[in-house]
Amino acid sequence: MLLLRIIIIWYLIDIAINFDLPIKLKNKFKVIREKIHNVWKKKHRSNLDIDISEFEYPRGNKTLQNINKKLWENYYECLKQRYSKLGPEKSLDLSTLSVLEGTSITINCDICLSPNDVYTIEKIEWIYRDIRNINAEDTQIDLLDDNIIMSYENGNLTLYNVQRFQEGLYWCKMGDTFSNYHYLYVTDESEPIIMVRPEEAMNAQHPVPPLILHSYGIKIFSSWSPWSSCSLCGMVGTCVRYGHCTISLLEFEQDDKVESNEALSTEKSILKRSKNETDSISEQPAEYVNERLTDEEKISHRRLKILAENVLKMFQNKLPCRSSFTPRLIQQIPEVKNRKTEIMKKFCKVKCPTDEIYEVRDRNGKVIETANNSAGIFSLAQGIPELQPSVKRVTLYEKHGYSLKLKCPGNMNTDLPVVWKVGTKILDPNLIKIQSGGRISIDSREQIKFKSLRYADINIYSCWQRNTLSGVIRLEVSYEMPKNLDYRVIMLGAIPLVSVFLYVYYRAWVGRKRNLSL
Repeated sequence: MLLLRIIIIWYLIDIAINFDLPIKLKNKFKVIREKIHNVWKKKHRSNLDIDISEFEYPRGNKTLQNINKKLWENYYECLKQRYSKLGPEKSLDLSTLSVLEGTSITINCDICLSPNDVYTIEKIEWIYRDIRNINAEDTQIDLLDDNIIMSYENGNLTLYNVQRFQEGLYWCKMGDTFSNYHYLYVTDESEPIIMVRPEEAMNAQHPVPPLILHSYGIKIFSSWSPWSSCSLCGMVGTCVRYGHCTISLLEFEQDDKVESNEALSTEKSILKRSKNETDSISEQPAEYVNERLTDEEKISHRRLKILAENVLKMFQNKLPCRSSFTPRLIQQIPEVKNRKTEIMKKFCKVKCPTDEIYEVRDRNGKVIETANNSAGIFSLAQGIPELQPSVKRVTLYEKHGYSLKLKCPGNMNTDLPVVWKVGTKILDPNLIKIQSGGRISIDSREQIKFKSLRYADINIYSCWQRNTLSGVIRLEVSYEMPKNLDYRVIMLGAIPLVSVFLYVYYRAWVGRKRNLSL
């Protein structure tokens, strides 16, 4: 009833203004109309001054109005958060991501998309810059690569089977809008690695707790990735996660804890030991204070502390211990140098997924066609399915007696751990090490290591991710002539041969001369 009265008053005011009334009366009507409009706007506007009302959307659907209002509120909230992260310098800091070579990583596209841009997300472009080459130019990432996928829901980029050459800076853009720079650090085989088990595992190597170095004002800890999927289904398998050596500043870390609840929860998850979570590290970080420092050493430590502050401020107070941006002097600190990247494994068991059946129904709801997508069968009504990555096949020719590492050459765009097979037989890491007397083993990176190749090692090795073939390696072992021969023996054997050759040549020449004289 109140709404009807307001509409009638509004209507009468509009009519009155259109007539030639005295100026005083006309101005009075304008004031009344503005007051009514302000009261209405104050009652129905949102916190972000988004005027969603029935006057804005005549005869509109309330549900659609609320959805549209929520989308715009999320958009402005995203802009607000991005602006707050700019800091007093109003500059975008670099974020760091660490990944083990051969595994997968997801890079977030943290640009704010308005509701008008949601349906044009395919216009997002990802740019890459190689930091190892000073003269390298920015290149657009080829999304046609089998192991590079961009999500068309949020624009995030996922890299599978990451290789060393992919280390560098990544950022996304859409038109004139750019995201933060993301520095991707790829851990290669030169990185020291240690195998650890969860806290529940008895008589095993557990994760190393965080270490605080007060003299340098930094903390050394392991930045853990999420757990991977289970390697097998319907039976006991393994899942894995990676803890990368990381350094941060103590001073700014405390400020972040006060300002961000997320940082606080992350710190607690690292330091708190829980019975229900296997990814816990330690109750309290270890503290190291060297009280026997000379004056020169104290000055050196202050310089390193200033250097660490200047660098870590640019990377949101988080940097891998052995990255290209980490100063060499900081890397040479004994506690940083001796810190290893950790790989944690645990047993798991999950149910096998049921077949995904696609059904085509007529107008009456009757099923007229079915297609088992899990078996690779699709219906014409589904359109063209996404092409799966091709199976990589490699042939290796190696010398007898040499050492060798076999790495799975492919990936099915999943984080599943690799299972090796010879024919239909699964290679059990513990069993194969015992049977070969330690000559053959499977390390923490799912690589087959041969200390000394033999002819019996000639075979076809296949790597699987759950029940999907991802790569095949054909190994051939050949014999090599020894190079460390005694050249004195060769010379002694060559002298008689050369002497015989010269004697035969001399006799032939003398005989020919006699024939010519006759």
